[in-house]
Amino acid sequence: QHRCDVKSGGQNVCVKRQLWDAFGESDAWLTFWVFACTVLSAASGVGGGGMFVPLFLIFMDMTPSDAVPLSQSLILCSSLINLSFFIFQTHPLCETRAKIDYDTVMLLEPGLACGVIVGVLLNRVSPKWLITALLVVTLGSAFMRTGQKALTLWRKETEKKADAISKSPPGSIV
Repeated sequence: QHRCDVKSGGQNVCVKRQLWDAFGESDAWLTFWVFACTVLSAASGVGGGGMFVPLFLIFMDMTPSDAVPLSQSLILCSSLINLSFFIFQTHPLCETRAKIDYDTVMLLEPGLACGVIVGVLLNRVSPKWLITALLVVTLGSAFMRTGQKALTLWRKETEKKADAISKSPPGSIV
């Protein structure tokens, strides 16, 4: 509840901590972008860590060693919220099946857990330049793949729309 403050005479004084005193403009922007990225990642079904890490590096001047664990904790919280929404829903085509495919989860989870363990251990012993370079390569390639998929999907949708307009009778609403 208190923090140590140094007066002009060099004397240390205990001062009551105020929550919003340390909340600056960069923190507000970070909060906005993290919220927006969380909404986008939840809607698309991805974790969002590829978006959180650069935000923490840019807005909070964190090191990659600090930004990655914070990103992982945000992904965990986001996945728990998603789970609470989807756990009681049924499959859209088959009412007797759950919306979550638990067989796929059981198939992918052991590999994911092993990868996280190895990643944490390598994060502890690797130099900062290697971690930063690997983050740039990984996030850059993920960004490129996502961008290419989005562009391909946009082109398909544009072609379908153009075909639907050209095939529709004059005066109809497509």
